[in-house]
Order: sequence, then C-alpha cells, then structure tokens
Amino acid sequence: MRNFDVGDVVRVYARFRSGGSFVDPGSVGIKYQDPSGNETSLTYAGGTVSKSSTGVYYADITIDEAGQWYARANATGAYQGSSEDGFYVRTSQF
Repeated sequence: MRNFDVGDVVRVYARFRSGGSFVDPGSVGIKYQDPSGNETSLTYAGGTVSKSSTGVYYADITIDEAGQWYARANATGAYQGSSEDGFYVRTSQF
C-alpha cells in the first residue's frame, strides 16, 4: 500500500489491455472515496480524467484528509474492465 501526506497530489492510473496490447475503451471513469466516505466521480469525456497514451488514463487527486482513500477505474463499451486500488494518507504532527 502506498503512503502519502495531506497536501500531496496523488496520480491514479487506469490502464486497459486486450490480448497484451493497450486499447482505448468506449468510456473511462475514475471514482475515488476519501476517509470520510465522500465519493467523487471523474470521467474522460468530462475532461476530469486525462489520457497519456493508448489505453493509459489518469486523474490527479489533491489530498486534503488523513486516513484510508480508495479509487476505482472503470471502462464501459468496447474493452470493458475495472480495477480498484487504495492508499493511505498519514496524519501530520503539524
């Protein structure tokens, strides 16, 4: 599990492959949940998810709270798929 600090910007990736090659799905979304349970949904079509190359997408999340965070990438249409990840944000002494 990756560890971060409040104030960091965490880049969350979504990678999609078919037969070993990177592919672009029909639509891409990334959802994340902060430690308080608030969920935020981002989409490639909405301009809040970026594409770095074929099949590789990402979103930058500004961390504003200590605790456990979760993220889920989802693709629909052609080349459907999903993945989940999490990371921990340390409590600051300051």
